[in-house]
Amino acid sequence: MTQQLLVAPGRDGAHQKIGDALAAMGDEGGVVVLAAGTYYEALFLTDKVVTLLAEQGPGTVTIDVSSSAYDAVSCKDSQVTLRGLRVRGAAVVAEGGRLTVESCVLVAAVKVGARTTYAISHSSIDGTLHADSAVGRVDFGQIAGGVELRGTSRAELTNVTLSGVTYEPGAKAIVDNCADAANNRVRPRRAGEASAGSNRIAAVVLLIPAVVLWGAATVGCVRVLVGADGEGVVFTYVLFTLFGLITLAFTAMHVVSMLAVLAGVRESGFPQAAGITAGLCLVAVVALLIQGKIEWNATMIGPLVAGASAAGAIAVYKTVKN
Repeated sequence: MTQQLLVAPGRDGAHQKIGDALAAMGDEGGVVVLAAGTYYEALFLTDKVVTLLAEQGPGTVTIDVSSSAYDAVSCKDSQVTLRGLRVRGAAVVAEGGRLTVESCVLVAAVKVGARTTYAISHSSIDGTLHADSAVGRVDFGQIAGGVELRGTSRAELTNVTLSGVTYEPGAKAIVDNCADAANNRVRPRRAGEASAGSNRIAAVVLLIPAVVLWGAATVGCVRVLVGADGEGVVFTYVLFTLFGLITLAFTAMHVVSMLAVLAGVRESGFPQAAGITAGLCLVAVVALLIQGKIEWNATMIGPLVAGASAAGAIAVYKTVKN
């Protein structure tokens, strides 16, 4: 039969502190039931098999060491389950063994080290989940600080709201139906990759040459219209007015889509705008090559740079979308 110990300060026959109950627990382990209240104790568990749970259910028990230099719960080579607790402190730490967290609110980080398996469900973590060569899963909860996987860590994340997942080359994450606070789909990214915000900025910067190109083309059309004279002036006006309106529309399209990306608008029209520049520049260069009229001079640098840069902008933008 599993040993069960009660911690209830002021209650006859009960332990007054969590540490006292852990010290009294036999080698076979057991369950420590915590009466409602706040416990200002940092817990250290070594070679223990123990479940800590709230007697009156989630939200009634708080372990608070936020004013202490110690981690809230430190487990070494133990099988520890936290159920229905609110924990305040620097971190919940597990090194070796297994850590199970159910229906808890952790106002702390979670750090799991090598030889550790973990399972976190229906819980919220205010800090970051750090895993170093650990294996585990998180489902139905939220992790405000995101997940960092190091070494050979393996993690399965399902139905979790989190800021992101970063992992080293030797680690692996399976992310299913997870989103950030804005309900955008979260994808794992390798350590050192740029964040989604950085990628948005990079995509916008890469599209600047396209804006310059179309803007310069619009200015060129205006200059032709201003200087038009002589025979065929009507045809010139019609043709370059049409060209000018098209290039002005392209310029506006690029600028609007760039601003939308910076604002985080998901359906921004950005790849379409960039695709127009990349496609038209490619067609123009290929056509000139076929005709043998291409000359590698300053006039060709603009279209080549704008086209290549627009293609790069599309590639970077896709990393934001996925």
